[in-house]
Amino acid sequence: MKELGVDELIWRPFFAELEKLYREKHRAYHRLKHIGQFLDHLHKFSPSPSVAMRLAVFFHDAVYNPKSKTNEFDSWLMAKRFISAVCTAGSKQDEQAILSAVEMLIMATASHTEKRIVDSPALSQEELDLFLDCDLLILAAERRAYDRYCRQIRFEYSHISDTDFRAGRGAFLTKFIKEPVLFRTPAISSFADRKARANMARELLRC
Repeated sequence: MKELGVDELIWRPFFAELEKLYREKHRAYHRLKHIGQFLDHLHKFSPSPSVAMRLAVFFHDAVYNPKSKTNEFDSWLMAKRFISAVCTAGSKQDEQAILSAVEMLIMATASHTEKRIVDSPALSQEELDLFLDCDLLILAAERRAYDRYCRQIRFEYSHISDTDFRAGRGAFLTKFIKEPVLFRTPAISSFADRKARANMARELLRC
């Protein structure tokens, strides 16, 4: 926020709302820890991630309801309100460029298997690929961390029966395992692809 030149009175209410949302009781994986890990990954593989990328990390799971099909769009609307408030308050950032980039980044998380082609001066293909790869890196976690992630996802879908959950999760895993390219950033793919496929194949055996 200092980088954006935004007074704390402007940004604090938005981040207080974000914190409240990420602490919702029905969440287990999509919480503040996920945001922190996402940012760590982003900074590890990019020397200077853009303002838009970092804002998109904070807002991409702001709205998370496992029963809803509009989480990404609703999260984007919240990000849009924040960006508009910040720029109206005097930030020298290009509002339209940030809005465009953040929208593309957040909405792309709705389907990680759909190849996104960027044709915008506000966002590069490399930035989008890195953003999506960092969001998926949990798939390449060490065995214990991955198993914990599996339990967390099951908790978030506790409203679904075991039979239905196994069927849905199995379809998800099968679709990802069949993808010829899981990670599009070379530095990430070089170590994450094999780990992710092994983790998902092991989980699929339990479905």
